[in-house]
Amino acid sequence: MQVKRDNSDRKQIRFGELLEQIDEARGKTPLATWVKQACKEKLNRDSK
Repeated sequence: MQVKRDNSDRKQIRFGELLEQIDEARGKTPLATWVKQACKEKLNRDSK
């Protein structure tokens, strides 16, 4: 049984070969924060 938290939903995402590049790019930023920001930036770019 999956438990939802407010607007959050936990997903299992495999980043594979991207993980090393993501870790380098995000620095000390938490992964979840970095991923959310990257998604927002992509959505903004693609919606124009």
